Amino acid sequence: MNGYLTRAEITKLDAILRTIPWLAHQLDDTVRRQDRIGGAHIPSLGGTDSPEQPLPYNHAAADVRDQLRNTLVGWTRHTLEQRSMAYDGDDTLPGISRWLRRNIEALALTEGSAEALPDIDRAVRSAWSVIDRPGEKIQPMDEQRLAEADRMMLSCHGIATLAKEMGGPCKALTARRVQYLRDIGAIEPVQVAGRALLYLVGDVRRAHEHRIQLEQLAPTS
Repeated sequence: MNGYLTRAEITKLDAILRTIPWLAHQLDDTVRRQDRIGGAHIPSLGGTDSPEQPLPYNHAAADVRDQLRNTLVGWTRHTLEQRSMAYDGDDTLPGISRWLRRNIEALALTEGSAEALPDIDRAVRSAWSVIDRPGEKIQPMDEQRLAEADRMMLSCHGIATLAKEMGGPCKALTARRVQYLRDIGAIEPVQVAGRALLYLVGDVRRAHEHRIQLEQLAPTS
């Protein structure tokens, strides 16, 4: 394992790590919803789908959560050992992800850090696929969760997935809608991660809701 994170990769990894505290809450909720969710097909973490009846959904969500935790712990230990650092975070998924964000420059300077981005990205994508289930009854976010979501930076597709949890007018906040808001100058990306444009979720949500009000007031022909 060799190679180091580039500046663009550091930016993208920071954006991914920023989503994990919210994602951890969603994974915990998904695991607890075992009595309401059946055995929908879950993609294998090994990259191949099984034709057999999958495990009940709560077990799959727990496995994905453990995989995400193990991935973050692995890169934290890698950084601690190579940089002779002491861990000063807590032992939760949000805590570990926040520690990695605070020490992302130290991670980037460790040998083999180039593998951190695809490794963590795979684990996070698996977590998103588990919580984003078609047909699931989605509970709208409370004010605390909404405030956490507003501080996240995501791509237009990430915002569209997150919007399903926000409820209310945000249910109509699709990736195409985000692009439309950008085209009319209502929002601007706050970061560029590789080829992806990242937006502050709160800015997009407020622009979307304001645009809905304007559309409702517009005279019909």
